[in-house]
Amino acid sequence: MREKATSRPSLFANATRRIPLPLSAIIALVLQLFSASASANAASLCVACEWQQLHDDMAANNIGASIDRFKALRDAYPNRKAPVLLLASAYDADGNGYWALNVLYSWYQAHPNDCEVLSFIIWQQIKQLNVGGAKELMTHPHCPEDDTDKSRWKLISAYLDELNGQKVAAPSTLELAWPEDVTLWQSMWQRAAPGRKPPIEIRGALETGYTSNAQAGSSIDTAGSQSKSATGKLQVQAWFVAPTAKKVRPVMGLSTRLSGYLTDEARKYSYIDLAWQPGILLGRTTTLRLNYKGNLMLLNWPGKEIFHETHRLEFELSAPSGNLLFGGVGRRIYAENGRTRWEVDAGYGRTKILNSWATVLLGINGRYYDAIGDPYDEAGGGILGAAYFSLPHTMSMRTGVNTGMDFFFNSGGDLGHLAYGTIDKRRDLTFRHFDELWFPPLGQLKWGIRYEFNVRDSRADSAHGASDYDYQEHRAMLKLSFDLRANPLAPRTRETSDHVPLDYDQESSQNAQRIDSTEIIDMLRADEAARAASSCVE
Repeated sequence: MREKATSRPSLFANATRRIPLPLSAIIALVLQLFSASASANAASLCVACEWQQLHDDMAANNIGASIDRFKALRDAYPNRKAPVLLLASAYDADGNGYWALNVLYSWYQAHPNDCEVLSFIIWQQIKQLNVGGAKELMTHPHCPEDDTDKSRWKLISAYLDELNGQKVAAPSTLELAWPEDVTLWQSMWQRAAPGRKPPIEIRGALETGYTSNAQAGSSIDTAGSQSKSATGKLQVQAWFVAPTAKKVRPVMGLSTRLSGYLTDEARKYSYIDLAWQPGILLGRTTTLRLNYKGNLMLLNWPGKEIFHETHRLEFELSAPSGNLLFGGVGRRIYAENGRTRWEVDAGYGRTKILNSWATVLLGINGRYYDAIGDPYDEAGGGILGAAYFSLPHTMSMRTGVNTGMDFFFNSGGDLGHLAYGTIDKRRDLTFRHFDELWFPPLGQLKWGIRYEFNVRDSRADSAHGASDYDYQEHRAMLKLSFDLRANPLAPRTRETSDHVPLDYDQESSQNAQRIDSTEIIDMLRADEAARAASSCVE
């Protein structure tokens, strides 16, 4: 007869049997609380927060603080991989590849089938120009394992081919990848055909705040008495580019701009502006965009009174060096027929990255308008200067000034008096200053505050007639914006809270971000759009 098996009491059970019941219960409760506290501490490690702090320390030239902090985290969480990768990333950011590898190998020796850590080791070998060692490590019998590992292996393999001088296309069979791998794929996809743009790009901005003068820069030209009002503006712009490597690609742009005011006195200055821009994009490194632009402006919405419609041919020549040349010619048809005009304008902008935290923009533009009514003929130009500064904690600041002069060369005499209330030729000087402060983004949403000061000095002012074309305006706004770029050919992105990004090329990725941020070059076109609306009186 088989003996019945019995379970053997644990040492802890034997020990607690000798302790009185109340004391045993207290000890058990303390042990449970300690275990729960340890689990809570383990779960409380915010990898994304630590990664951001690393970049803040880098910006403050205080990388040693991150190294010390990550050492402590590694000791506090010996069974978690994230502190190890964070510490290795900190050493790498400090230019100490030897210790980065040392930290990675210490984990890898205990976990020889960890493909993610192995990919960090492979990339360190590539950065230290040990390409042969990197290729040997990529033949690991267990790696790649899952879809994200397979995507990373294909990308690194293609990157190694690029290092050997081969012209390769971005891998086209990737299913799932980490965010930084998707970014690397995008970079390789564009390098295969320089000048290629993301097929889908959508930008949006929402502003709300206060203006001391709703008439300033509005579609109604005269300033008159100032109308203080709460105000809001919504602008959305979308571009669609054919995702091909050919030198000629179809392109389509759509945009809408809504501006509104809260008070009854200022509400008449509200408007909706709609535009569509079909065209083609030429070139790969230096690109030339040619397009037709149709535009419809509805005044005093929701009444939807048509203010003007526009038909233009436009071009935009952009070079990787940061130079931009743009211009257009066309017909703008106003509800008031005398102001209908032919117009031609052109501009030049230059962006320059000064260092790791500052970018500047300089621009100049000119314009000439030939209207049906002689007093509305106009010639003018302006100069724009702006600067963008990266701040700690993913904050940023923008500041700039824009000056302009417009001369209505046929505006004097009796016709000028009928048009502007003065027999003198009208001349306008404008000045605009703005400051923006952008706070850490909330996911894909950026938010900040903006202050703007606008002033115009016109000869057609109250000293010469009944109308007043001078104005001053103070504007304070809260801004929300997003910039979405999508490529249907790109792999899907995998996101986890415990992931530490592999920083493929830290400096170039930061530069790319700053260059993307310098779409403040759009201010050159935005000012042109504002002037197009500022051409009519009641």
